[in-house]
Amino acid sequence: MTRNYVFVYGTLKQGHRNHHYLDRNSAHVNFHGACHTLMHKFQMVQWSSGFWPNRRYTPGVLREGYNAIAGELYSVSDEVLRDLDDLERNGVEYNRREEALLVDGSGESAWMYHLKAGKSVMPADQSHLIHTDPHNVQTWLLEQEALERQAKPLPERTLDYAG
Repeated sequence: MTRNYVFVYGTLKQGHRNHHYLDRNSAHVNFHGACHTLMHKFQMVQWSSGFWPNRRYTPGVLREGYNAIAGELYSVSDEVLRDLDDLERNGVEYNRREEALLVDGSGESAWMYHLKAGKSVMPADQSHLIHTDPHNVQTWLLEQEALERQAKPLPERTLDYAG
């Protein structure tokens, strides 16, 4: 059986609304752990899919930016990969491309779904489910995680302009 490596960063991650696509096929899916893209050349966006109008918050990744993307690595059968292509509407909403990942300190490659160019995305200040850490690694949060982050006061920052 062919094994395809797939990197997921949004609704397919553990705990998110579409993870059952991976969970229900446990005989054909292996979880390899958390990882992130090797290159900082992406931008995670939040958009509203016309295909799923009741899903207000949908993540997408554009291949233009200065961020790495955090997610999870799986190996899946050809059958599961076809199911994921159908879910992601490969070629319509997203394009599946091979990308380099950093997994346990070493480089690997896996399929990753990129939002097709030209999709209408939400302004950054309304994209509350996207978290960017100090190392420019972006993560798609669960709704509850986002609410908890919003409730915490931000630490005070001082700027040092001494030269």
